[in-house]
Amino acid sequence: MREFTDWIKGRWGKAVKKTAAAVCALCLCMPQTVYGRPAVSSGNSIQIKDIPPAVSDSKNTNKVSFYRKNGTLYKTVSVDKEGYITLPGIKNTSACTFMGWSDKPGQTKAPKYETGQRIRINGNHKLYAVMFRRNREPDLKENQLEKVNLSKYRKVIFVGDSRTRGMEKTFLVDFGKVPKGVSMIARGGQGLYWLKQTAVQRLFAEVRCPASEKRPAAVIFNLGANDPSYGNAYITYMNQLAEKLKARGCKLFYMSVNPMNNAMRRSVYKNETKIRDFNNKLKAGLSDSFTYIDTYRFLMRTGYSTLGGVGKTVRYDDGLHYDSTTYKRIYNQCIKKINGK
Repeated sequence: MREFTDWIKGRWGKAVKKTAAAVCALCLCMPQTVYGRPAVSSGNSIQIKDIPPAVSDSKNTNKVSFYRKNGTLYKTVSVDKEGYITLPGIKNTSACTFMGWSDKPGQTKAPKYETGQRIRINGNHKLYAVMFRRNREPDLKENQLEKVNLSKYRKVIFVGDSRTRGMEKTFLVDFGKVPKGVSMIARGGQGLYWLKQTAVQRLFAEVRCPASEKRPAAVIFNLGANDPSYGNAYITYMNQLAEKLKARGCKLFYMSVNPMNNAMRRSVYKNETKIRDFNNKLKAGLSDSFTYIDTYRFLMRTGYSTLGGVGKTVRYDDGLHYDSTTYKRIYNQCIKKINGK
């Protein structure tokens, strides 16, 4: 060590004498290594601890390129350090509803992936927007609507938010009345609180019937779009409510919260992931008193139109409210389900 100190002094002078001494002391205190591997002292000998070489922390460079319907690049996204990617959304066009992503270009419905899904990617991939062509959606006429089986049910009651209200408006505008044997309890922007405070009282009044009446009333609930984070609270309340409604001669159904395109709204309170989580919770948590109607999967499989107007009056596309063609198809699917088809 003295030779090293003398060399330092000879090269840079007395000013660094203390520094050189400190460096030498530090070297004496540091653990010894052999070829970069830690060594363990055992008496006067040095033992090499054989450990595998360190793995380099190279960045995962896998990417996914997303393409619009017209074939142009929408964006390229790199996977995270674990190799996953969260799928983005893309806005609807004036003629098409964005439904999700596929590894095949030109697909118009039944996407392989949906917005907000987190998937693992190996290698670089291309995904293509699945765009449903709204002019391909059938516009059901009044005589094409599924009729309520009035020998099985004395009435059918829909309970829901603005989407149920939109369905009701569709019938009033297109046909001048709601279908026979059907009534709707609905209000825009509402959820569990409104159901507890207002809708249930109206529902109890609707399901009153003579003691001699043997046919049940079918009640179809469709709430949750406005408060999808409260899935557990819905399950608790709905299972309690079920006993009261069954005692009043009701057969109960819960319709899934149906799909949306949050790229048209940018809402943090309701989006594709929250809606899917809500649906999964209710499907698993509702008691056997309920029959689950999965219109979400029906629409993702067959397509839908989000145009916030009914009849021939189209005002806006907010990615949440449907065109009259879609409302009628949702209604038809529900009635088929309760009729046992």
